[in-house]
Order: sequence, then structure tokens, then C-alpha cells
Amino acid sequence: PLDGYGGSPAEPGANGERSLCPAGAPTRSYNVHAITTDVPVTEEITDETGMIFVVKEYEELARSDPDFKYPLAIRANQGDCVDVLLVNELEQQSHGPRPNLMKTNIHIHFVQFDVLASDGVISGANYEQAVRPFTQEDLHAVVTDPLVAGQTRLTVDDPSIFHAGGAVAVGIDQMPDVVETAEIAAIDGNDLIFETPLLNDHAPGELVSAEFVRYRWYVARQNGAIYFHDHVDALNRWGKGLFGALIAEPEGSTYHDPSSGTEVLSGPYADIHTRGEVLPGLEGSFREAVIFMNDRNPLTGASFNLRAEPLHRDTERGAGPPEFALSSAMYGDPWSPVVKAYVGDPILFRLLTSATEEVHPFHITGHTFRQERFQEDSPELTTFGVGISERFNAYVAAAGGAAARAGDYLFYNGSQRHFVEGAWGILRVEDSLVDGLQPLPGRQPPPASPSDGPTTGAAPPSATDPGNPCPGGATVTDFEVTAIEMPLVFNQEAGVSINAGKLFVLDEDVGAVLAGDKRPDPLVIRANAGDCLLVDLTNETTQPVSFHLDALAVDPQGSLGVNVGYNPDQTVQPGESRQYAYWAPSELGTVLLRDFGNLYRNGREGLYGALIVEPAGSRYLDPRTGEEVRSGLEAVIVAPNQTAFREFVTVFEDTDPDIGLFVMPYDTDVNKLVGVNYRVEPLS
Repeated sequence: PLDGYGGSPAEPGANGERSLCPAGAPTRSYNVHAITTDVPVTEEITDETGMIFVVKEYEELARSDPDFKYPLAIRANQGDCVDVLLVNELEQQSHGPRPNLMKTNIHIHFVQFDVLASDGVISGANYEQAVRPFTQEDLHAVVTDPLVAGQTRLTVDDPSIFHAGGAVAVGIDQMPDVVETAEIAAIDGNDLIFETPLLNDHAPGELVSAEFVRYRWYVARQNGAIYFHDHVDALNRWGKGLFGALIAEPEGSTYHDPSSGTEVLSGPYADIHTRGEVLPGLEGSFREAVIFMNDRNPLTGASFNLRAEPLHRDTERGAGPPEFALSSAMYGDPWSPVVKAYVGDPILFRLLTSATEEVHPFHITGHTFRQERFQEDSPELTTFGVGISERFNAYVAAAGGAAARAGDYLFYNGSQRHFVEGAWGILRVEDSLVDGLQPLPGRQPPPASPSDGPTTGAAPPSATDPGNPCPGGATVTDFEVTAIEMPLVFNQEAGVSINAGKLFVLDEDVGAVLAGDKRPDPLVIRANAGDCLLVDLTNETTQPVSFHLDALAVDPQGSLGVNVGYNPDQTVQPGESRQYAYWAPSELGTVLLRDFGNLYRNGREGLYGALIVEPAGSRYLDPRTGEEVRSGLEAVIVAPNQTAFREFVTVFEDTDPDIGLFVMPYDTDVNKLVGVNYRVEPLS
């Protein structure tokens, strides 16, 4: 008996009193192998020495099939006890800072575990929780004679690496229905004699090794994304892929392949079949996309799920017309993630940053998600910065956004540098049944519609209709906007300027801005909750431009302003005009306004601004004269049944890739342009 405990500790693997997991907790078991395999980061670039965790059942696929060469995402339900058997098959590397450090472990966040043996991290007086590769000749023995279940004596070729009292995994190289762990009572010649009979048959040629570790985790809450990772050589291995996630799902859930509907053991994309309330406003099944954001990929820099579709100038996309860099019609779908759903499907993006240097902003177009997913009145966001080793669960209530429109929507890393490195993907929303996408159970399936499918290899046709996302009776607010070119002087005394600047300006202000009678500012326009916005954009620059507003309801095939996927062309060529249509369903506050006609240049040259969605029925007054204003950084907002308030809009620009990074020695100088509202006041 243990003093203070009133009895002996629980048996290994037991639930109930004095155990990690309560009595009656369902057990979910995973045999996880750490392997070295080639990982195709782009369609042309492969990391030949990638490292990933895999479930044993998918190991051969993970070595041969690109669709399985992803970071490991496994799942368990709230209330489950998770039993993980980890073994190591990493291959010896002849390069890197510590080529002989081939041990591995798993350290997990946000679940309950015993730190002595299931933390992964070996700290203080805790037990060893890392393992060497069992494939090394001196770390395993080979079964020489067949064994029938129920026997205690197993013959191996070399028992010298074992000792009485030690625990081994018999059939460590086999599938989970074969491998089992057992304690050695004695060694007799070449025979291992176990304390208890073995439960499974074992065949000659199977391997026996002491190089395994068993972790137990209790999932007490529906936490969603829970990060885990190698903690032996983390800073070098995260870029190679040695990380993963346990997704804590609602009680009673099952996990299914979105394409076939069959149950899956792991994978970043799954349909979660469940009943009852998942979140406020979400009842029943939903689609799930686990997105690992990484900034240390040794071949591309940034990636999503170890995949990237670079937009650098030396790539086909980057060298082509800038307005079509994201177009599947021209280049085919990206190597990076394409998440599929039907109109109205709820989606949970499980976001994790497996990175070591930066906060990564996840940004999605045409949709919003809650800042706090369990709060129905939470503020709606289009972007969220996920920090190092952190997670965020972005709940998108309905694919297709508030307008419920089919088409392709862009999601991307909000850091321009990482976006160009290839960290972006597509949310493809369908409004008719398509091959390779099962309807969610309990939700009305869309109608079947015969289609020949999209074609690739040419620029998409031009959109002929902006679409109408607005409900009947909505107040219509019109804006006539022109994109112009002129020098933007951020600070004349400091010599900070953009000689070939670009900016959006209301048509009525173009003359005054070009003449120097009106200060050039980022365009800030306002609308009220419930308004329908019609924007007529004229392009007076020398580059194609577009008009993109985040968060608002929009038809992605006419007014998203992003030629992503198979959407029609929505850019405006020099000297031409186009109309865009939006609906502001609620008081959204600040909404990013930006260009996607040339994502490489136009943004950093000034083609950005903001829409402020104010309370319904608001009026906007000049703070100096009291007269109503159409645009501007400053305004007094007078809303019905509310106290009037002052408003000042700040739009930040930052093209310096290094300042603020968690890299020592820290960079103390800003080497490229930063500013707010086309202004900067250096303190040097």
C-alpha cells in the first residue's frame, strides 16, 4: 500500500479509482510509428528525408501514396481514454546538426496525463519517455519459432539484449491486431518466458524489441485541435514534419472520409458524424479540416500540411499573368490544400502552428468565424493569428458564406512572404452533387446536376455578372471608386516614399488628390449593417486591379475579386471598369479592403483600405464641420438609440520580413517599408 493513497495504484491500462481515466471511459488505441519517408512539398519539390508520425495501419500508404504523406491527425471523443503505443523507425541521417540523435517521443498539450510517463518530455526525475529505432540490429530480436496464443514461451534468435523484469513489444513491426506488450519473467536459453500468456499468435520473422513507449491521455473536454510533437530534436524536426494533432471531438462521434464515406483512422480532412449540439448554433455532423501552419520547411519556407504552392517569380504561376496566379483554370488545382463542402455545410478549421519563429495569421475570404466558438454572440473574424505551438478552432457556420453561394474561396497565410512561399489553399463550395464528396448525414443533400467538370490550361472567362447576394428590400449604397497611380510620400524629411504608389479613391475625390489639394489616405468607406453595396471600380493604373472585401456576403464567381480556383476572371484591366456587389449581414466593424489583381505589387504599393460596417441606421459626420461624409479615416458615428462616438481608422503596412521574428540575434532595425495610413515617423 502507498501511504496517503489508501491502496495500491491502478494496474497499467486500468480505468477507475486512482487511475488517469474514470471508470467506464471508452478506450481508443493508436499504434503510432515515427518514419522517414519522402514528402512531396510541392508538385516538383520533394523532401527526400521527411519525418512523419503515422498510424501503423497506414504506414505502407504513407511510404508510397502522396495522399497519406501528411502530418498525423488522429481523433478521440470527449470522455475517451487514449492509449498510444509509439515506436521509432526513423532512419539514420548523415547530415544536420546532430546526425546521431535518432530517438523520438511525443509531447502533447491540453489533455490530462501522468507527467511521470506520458508527458513525452523527460524532465526532472520523470521516467525515460523516448525510444530509439527498433529497426537497428542491436535493438531487436527475431522470432524463430511459431507461437500460438495462450503460450508464455517465445523463441528468438538472440535474447541477449533483454533481461528478466523488462517489458518488450512482441511483433513490434506488425499490425495492431498482432503486436502486444509483455513482461519477461525469465530467460531460458533462446526462450523468453513471460509473466502472463501472450494473447495473439506470432510467426517466425516477427521482431521483438524493448524500444517502445506507451502513453495514456484522457480527453476531458471537447478541446478541438490539440498539438503534439517530437520533443527530442524539435527545432530541426518540425520543419521535416515530425508533429501532429489529436482532435477532441464531441461525444459519440465517428470519423469518415469525405470522398468515400468510410470510417478513417487518421487524416487532416474528415467528416465528423455526430448528433446533438456541438457548439451553440451547430447541431449534428460537420466537415473538418486540420491545417498545420509551418514556417521552417527546409525547401519552401512556409507550408500548409507540409504542402505548398509557391508563387515566386521562378515558378510557372509566379512568372505568368499576376491576376491569374491563383487560378486553377490556368494551372490546375494547387498542391496545397483544397477543402470541399456543399453550400450550407458547417466547417471547423482546426488550426495549429507547428512553427518556431512567428505568429501565423490564418485568413479566409467570403466567410467569417467566431472569435470564441462556444459563444454564439462572439465577434466574427476573417483572420486569426496562431502563435508558436498554439491552436485555434475556426468555426465557419455555413460553407458559401452568408450569401450561400457556390464557388472557390481563398484561404491563406496573412503574412505576404509566407503566402508567396505557397501557404494558401482553396475552400471549394458546391451547390450540386459531385463525385468524391459525400453529403453530410442529417443535412439536405444538394440536387444532382450533370457536368463535364472544369477544364484547365487557359485563362478563365471574364465574369459577366457581379451576382446579387443581397436580400430583397436591403438599402443600396453605391460607391464609384477609381484605382490611380501617384507617388505616396510616407515621410518627406526621412525620404520614405513609394514613387509608383497606387491607391483607391472615390471618383469625386480623384481630381483633388492628384492635384495635391486632398491628402492621399487609404480608402475608408462606410456602410451599415443590412446594407447592400454596389462598387463600380475604374482602373487608371498600368496594372490589373481588383476590389476584394473580406467578411461580406458575396458571389465568389462575380464579386470576390480573387481569381482563385475555377472562378471567372474578376479583375479590371487598365482603362476598364467593373461592378462588384456585396451584402453586410451584420455590424462587422472593420473589413479589409485589398487588391488581388497583382498580389505581388499592388498591396505593397498602397492599393488597400477598409470598409467599416456600422450599426444599422448610422450616419457618418465630419468631426470638424459636422457635415455628412462619404469616406475618410475619421468620422463621428451617430447611430439610432446609441451614444454618438468618434472613429479613427488605422491601416498598417509592413513589408519588413525580419523585424519581430523570434530569431537571435534579434533584428533591431526596420529595413523595409512600414507605415500607418501612408505615413511613418521614424525615431532614429
